[in-house]
Amino acid sequence: MLDGARVSFWKAKPVATSTEGFAPGTVTDISGGTILVACGENALAVEELQMEGRKRISAKDFAN
Repeated sequence: MLDGARVSFWKAKPVATSTEGFAPGTVTDISGGTILVACGENALAVEELQMEGRKRISAKDFAN
């Protein structure tokens, strides 16, 4: 959830990277057209997402 709204990830891939110090679900980086989200030991690189009640958009468009 983001600001009380559900977020659906439509296109994402796992990334083997350290997320030490970040709680799961925390955005750790926004770059290269992806949003990196901490997930326990590794992370998820989100490329396409959809906020509740809105249309699907790229992570790059969402970040701008």
